[in-house]
Amino acid sequence: TGAAIAVFTAQLHYPSECSQQTTLQGVVYQLDAALRSPKTQRSGIVFIYDMSNSKYSNFDYELSQKILTLLK
Repeated sequence: TGAAIAVFTAQLHYPSECSQQTTLQGVVYQLDAALRSPKTQRSGIVFIYDMSNSKYSNFDYELSQKILTLLK
């Protein structure tokens, strides 16, 4: 459909090493950069929260809720 794809790879996220604020700032920055493209503005963005090969230590439920709220 021409939509841009943004992937959050949970396997590479370590909540104990990076604050929720820093992670959310990174997500917002990347989405903002993607939306600078007129094509992406027309076609939209598909956001994938990739949980494959992640462990409990990679997961932050509160952060997941914040990302979901951000994308609404």
